[in-house]
Amino acid sequence: MWLTLNRGADKPDLITFSHDFYSLYETGEQQLQRYMDADMAQSGFIGLKYKTADVIFDDNTNFTTTAEKGYFLNSDYLYVDQHKEAQWTQDDEKKPVNQDAVVIPFYWMGNLVCSNRSLQGVIFDAA
Repeated sequence: MWLTLNRGADKPDLITFSHDFYSLYETGEQQLQRYMDADMAQSGFIGLKYKTADVIFDDNTNFTTTAEKGYFLNSDYLYVDQHKEAQWTQDDEKKPVNQDAVVIPFYWMGNLVCSNRSLQGVIFDAA
């Protein structure tokens, strides 16, 4: 997957794995550990690396399926696009009928968008 998504300077900078993929990768890396930063080695590692990409465990990848997944993301092409009329717009104060409080709703609308899907990748194991 890495070679498919690597085009010159464009390459994935974040890899998220579901439970089984992350465990397998972490186990394979145990034998190859080299400690470049003594403080980080003593305190425990927050994440792993594959080439230049951070490798993290994503607990939500198996939320609605049993398939194991790994996402190779190039964040240079991922953006949050906001609706121009719903950028944290405040509504009027409202009083619920079942409690002694007020609620002030704020509205936001937007999407995570991708400008180059050919540089994003996913691997999965449907077994």
